[in-house]
Amino acid sequence: GDVKQSIYRFRQASPQLFLEKLEMFAPIQEGVFPAKISLNTNFRSNSEVTGTVNYLFSQIMNKDFGGIAYHDEEKLHSSIGLSLEAGGSELHLLKGSSKSSDRIEMEAAYVAQMIDRMCTEGFAVRDKSGKTRPCTPGDFAILLRSSKGKAEIYAQKLMERGVDAWTESTNGYFKAREVSLMLDFL
Repeated sequence: GDVKQSIYRFRQASPQLFLEKLEMFAPIQEGVFPAKISLNTNFRSNSEVTGTVNYLFSQIMNKDFGGIAYHDEEKLHSSIGLSLEAGGSELHLLKGSSKSSDRIEMEAAYVAQMIDRMCTEGFAVRDKSGKTRPCTPGDFAILLRSSKGKAEIYAQKLMERGVDAWTESTNGYFKAREVSLMLDFL
């Protein structure tokens, strides 16, 4: 992990620890130790996604907001080299109720609608061999920052649209209960 993850209190991390080490060590050079190694290679997302993330964070993240200046050393680099034929990525901002339960319902319904639409319209995805094919529900995984009381709502909204969904409960570190929402991987 790094400070970009720990600012979200991922696994009860302390951002200050990361920031202290970040400033304490120089980037790795051959034979010079101790040193820091930047973990900025992304193995899951294509360059359109990492490019969008890099653009957004370089605009808003600085020492005062986020505790770190988002410059070249922090930028993500895609290792998969696949590009979407349509190009680009999308950011959807939803405006609605400030009440948490209403917001979760609205977000879950919106995500379910998007997944249903993409499957119905045959949104193109590439498999590991590089071949393009229409997406299926099994191509989606919904990751929630905190899934308690949310995963079941997402699953319900998906199933209301005819998209099979299931949640899995596991015990994690610190004995925290976590729920992941995975779609149609059976």
